[in-house]
Amino acid sequence: MTYSEKLLLKARLKLALILLSLVGIFIVNYHYGISKTSFTFKTFELLFSFFLGFSFFPVFRELQKNLFKIEDKILAEESSAKRGIEGEKEVAKWLFELLPKEKYTTFPNVKIPGYEFDIDFVVNGPKGIVLLEVKNYINKVIFENDNYLVKYNLGYSLCKQVDPRNKLRYYEGRFREYLADNNRNKIKINSAIVFLKEDAAWIEGETGMFIIRGREALKKYIQALYDDENYSPELGEKLNALLKKLATGKPTKVH
Repeated sequence: MTYSEKLLLKARLKLALILLSLVGIFIVNYHYGISKTSFTFKTFELLFSFFLGFSFFPVFRELQKNLFKIEDKILAEESSAKRGIEGEKEVAKWLFELLPKEKYTTFPNVKIPGYEFDIDFVVNGPKGIVLLEVKNYINKVIFENDNYLVKYNLGYSLCKQVDPRNKLRYYEGRFREYLADNNRNKIKINSAIVFLKEDAAWIEGETGMFIIRGREALKKYIQALYDDENYSPELGEKLNALLKKLATGKPTKVH
């Protein structure tokens, strides 16, 4: 299961818990309120039931409001996870179409042992290894030197989410450590962030990392990469065998 799929599953489990909580609130309200309005009960029991119903109503009302707020947040998380999955599928298609006609292998959702994250794509071939982080955002973001901003109606503000450049640098560091531990650290490694929409990310100043916006930009990025002098078909096969153990998705080879 990929990281995005895990996020989607967690969001749906949270929604199920919210639904069960709301059902529980309804049952309690019904038990201490509506269901006790029958005049077949004794006067004391009837008054006590009404008292409990009215006493609990403000509490349950406030709880419902909070649950609805949590539900909105979880729905946003679910939507984000779905976009992540869709974005990865689209970029997988692009890579299959765009990679040069030498032997390249694309490994989706590569997970380093001992860590929770996964790298969206690791591409192995004559140009070395390329790590790709995919972003399928709705809101526009801006990379302003070291700042990571998000666009709102009234302007920009610092994004509350972790800067994807910092995430990818961290991923690359752990990936390099893993290759070194397995005596495969002589290969060249490049990293880039891929935005599906061309207008989803704006750049002002130095980004410190390649920011790819759309399919055509990905094509140009791949074409501009230099071949790795240390690469050989034998090394490529050894790397493929190593990466195959880490990929939670199905590798795709391009001939």
